[in-house]
Amino acid sequence: MLQGFVQIFLTLFLVVVSVPIAGRYLAKVFCMERTWLDAVMNPLERLIYLFIGIEPQKSMTGREYAIAVLLSDTAMAVLALLLLLFQSLLPLNPTNLGMPTWDTALHTTISFLVAADLQHYVPETTMSNNSNALISSLRMFKHLNRV
Repeated sequence: MLQGFVQIFLTLFLVVVSVPIAGRYLAKVFCMERTWLDAVMNPLERLIYLFIGIEPQKSMTGREYAIAVLLSDTAMAVLALLLLLFQSLLPLNPTNLGMPTWDTALHTTISFLVAADLQHYVPETTMSNNSNALISSLRMFKHLNRV
C-alpha cells in the first residue's frame, strides 16, 4: 500500500514541477517568441519542411487541406492495420498473442480511425501491449492534428 502512495506522490510531484516549465515553453512557441530550443528545433523543422516539400509561409487551400487529411488518415490506417496483422512478430508482446483475423484487424483499424470505439473483442486477449499503445497513440495524434 505504501508503494502505491509513493507512486501517486511521485507522479503528482513530476506533474507539478513539469507543467509550469512546459507551459511557459509552449506559450512562447505559440506566441512566436524565441525559446531555448530554437537553436536545435528550427534547423530540424526546416529540414523536415524541405524533405516533405512544405512552404511554411504559404497557407493551404481547402482542397489541399482535405487531401492532406485523407493522405494522413490513409497512412495511419495502413500503419495500424500492419501493426495488428504483424503483432506476433513485433516486440512488447509478453503474452505471445498471435495476429488477429484480417476482419478483426480491419474492423479495429476502422474503429480507431473514426473514433467509434466499436470493439467486438477483448483487447487483453487480442491486442499486444505494443499494438494497443501505438494504435491508441495514432488515434490521439489524429485528433490533435485536426485542431
